[in-house]
Amino acid sequence: MGRTTSSDDCIQALDGGKGTLIREWKGRFVGPTRYWWTEDDLFAKSPFPIADRATRTPVAKTSRFTQWCFDEYINVSNGKAMLVVIPKQQRKILREKLKQVTKIEVRTLMREGW
Repeated sequence: MGRTTSSDDCIQALDGGKGTLIREWKGRFVGPTRYWWTEDDLFAKSPFPIADRATRTPVAKTSRFTQWCFDEYINVSNGKAMLVVIPKQQRKILREKLKQVTKIEVRTLMREGW
């Protein structure tokens, strides 16, 4: 794939105020998730309202954002974001650390490949 970054590098960048973390999820509260990092500030760059699970923004209002985010950033074939590689021994530590990080959460548009 060639578009990966380590969890250590991702956290270092986010701690330095660089980039955006994207959490791609398959099921609403269960199932696999993938974390992606991009150097772009998607909060400033997005041409559409951003999906927000905290405020429960209706999916209908964020579907264009989800499509844009997928096409531009998390599409496995040609997106810009880097998949964050998380070693098994770091998953619990990283999960706690990521609770403190502002992130964008999107439901996957992939039908296969999980």
